[in-house]
Amino acid sequence: FPSHDKNVHGIRLYNPVTDKQAIHKMFADEWYWLVSDYTIERDTSKHYVNFMLDNKSSVQYEKRNDLTLKVLEKDGKVVGFSATYYKSKLVGHILFIVVDKDARGKGYAKALVNDALQNLFAQGCVKVSLDTRTGNTRARSLYSSLGF
Repeated sequence: FPSHDKNVHGIRLYNPVTDKQAIHKMFADEWYWLVSDYTIERDTSKHYVNFMLDNKSSVQYEKRNDLTLKVLEKDGKVVGFSATYYKSKLVGHILFIVVDKDARGKGYAKALVNDALQNLFAQGCVKVSLDTRTGNTRARSLYSSLGF
């Protein structure tokens, strides 16, 4: 991986005041790919997104404060989002990688994944896992190209 830079490709820590609305838009546009519970519908997914962002929680309805939330900003606009956490001392997990539908095809998802991997490995993880839907072929192609 490239050397660690705190602002690689405009990637920085999430700021709830300035970033929450943009993340909500990304989730609203792609809600089906992003929720793990098939019973969650588009309207109710807003509650899950709020809970996750407000509590930095990897699970619904439990305030864990275990997520590292980052955004990718380009030309003053949030165009990507990542959420990662530690499943165990040596295993990290990429919970979300999301890129605004109007900003795709520019390498932003790859930059977010590489940033997540750098950070997790720098903290001592030796393995990183992630999940995606089988029908999400673009994401699967990206993850496969990165060795997943």
